[in-house]
Amino acid sequence: DNSKILKAYKDEVNKFARKIETDEISVAEYSLYDIDHDGIIELIIKSVTCEADYTYSIYTYANKLFYIGDISASHAYLAIDPDGIGIYRSTAHMGFQNVDRITLKGIKLHEESVMEPTEFPQGQKYIDYEPIPYYNYDDDTGFEIDN
Repeated sequence: DNSKILKAYKDEVNKFARKIETDEISVAEYSLYDIDHDGIIELIIKSVTCEADYTYSIYTYANKLFYIGDISASHAYLAIDPDGIGIYRSTAHMGFQNVDRITLKGIKLHEESVMEPTEFPQGQKYIDYEPIPYYNYDDDTGFEIDN
């Protein structure tokens, strides 16, 4: 039953919504994804004042909400790890792309490079990965999962 987890996560998303209302941040989006594939979904909140300081704040739940930490989200998106180990963060900007695997061991985040910064000639597209769905803070669609 995910109802306690979803309530705790929704409450945290609402805290970010209040930051929008007070202009502390200009964007708040969230994803629910089981990063470590242990059966407990994690909450990932992307917040920002501008593109350069996008941050993913990651939370998990074990009888209560746990803040795990932040990772950079500047010029990046999160994607499903094709190897099923964690999640990918694909970062692309000004002709370069790099990909990191984000894993969760207990309540510690680990980052490892999957693709070192690679230059893409003008006109060549970056490598695409399957993005993890994310939703605006005021869209409850992400919370409509089976309990």
